[in-house]
Amino acid sequence: MPYKIAIETVRSGPEAIAKIKDGEVYDIIFMDHMMPEMSGIEATNIIHDMGYDQPIIALTANALNDAAEMFMSNGFSGFISKPIDLDQLDKHLLRFIRDKQPAEIIDLARKAKVHSPLNPETDYSNGLPDILVTSFLWDSKNALSIIEPIVEKQILDANDLKTYTIQAHAMKSALHNINNPELSKVASVLETAGRGADIKTIKGDTPAFLDRLREIIEKLEPRKEQGISDEDEDPDFLKEQLLVIKEACNNYDIGVADKALGAIMEKNLSKQTKALLDAISDHLLCGELEEAATLIAI
Repeated sequence: MPYKIAIETVRSGPEAIAKIKDGEVYDIIFMDHMMPEMSGIEATNIIHDMGYDQPIIALTANALNDAAEMFMSNGFSGFISKPIDLDQLDKHLLRFIRDKQPAEIIDLARKAKVHSPLNPETDYSNGLPDILVTSFLWDSKNALSIIEPIVEKQILDANDLKTYTIQAHAMKSALHNINNPELSKVASVLETAGRGADIKTIKGDTPAFLDRLREIIEKLEPRKEQGISDEDEDPDFLKEQLLVIKEACNNYDIGVADKALGAIMEKNLSKQTKALLDAISDHLLCGELEEAATLIAI
């Protein structure tokens, strides 16, 4: 991770609020606009009502003409459109984190960067990274479990439509992230149908969408089991790569950690080792690098 910053991740607005209630203070918070249980705007208003005054940046897939006014009027310090534009992300990190630091601290950081080796780029040319597959499988299975019972109802109330819209929105982004723009567009149509209470489109188009989603899950799911074997593992290679992961986590370098994790996943593994790697992968997915490091008892 080029910024070498510590990242903490939560999955919902209430969880974010709980962190602030517990006294946590962050240099910057990135808040998703559309989330389960509570929107990012609702969560941000509650956090500001608690007296929290650090910057909160909205992440949104709906870059409307009046988006800036809407977010600024609700206490956000800025917003970034999804899919995330790395240049915009960089600008916000520079403005709200780097530029707040005293000049001498920035100068020391620059000198340290000059004397440290560059992090190698993770090569994902052979397919999706394992951490992205894990994220997509979690999101898509969750969406299936929520959307399917809603669509099976005879009558959808306002809460059903809100929940449906949030999940369709989530899948729109998730499908884009795994390079499936075609199905992402279908999810976008369903999201619009949810917002407009278009029951005909919801009832008519959602079942086929869910079937196609299941097909993708079935294709990606075997990757979670890939490499499990009763054959002997290579203990020296395993130890070497686990040490790489542990050191990378301690240095907040998620790119190196994920590359080493992928190298291990290509080998024959016992079920016990695979379970350990899945747990490490889950922590990396959430940006919990310290937790991932503690799992490696070497």
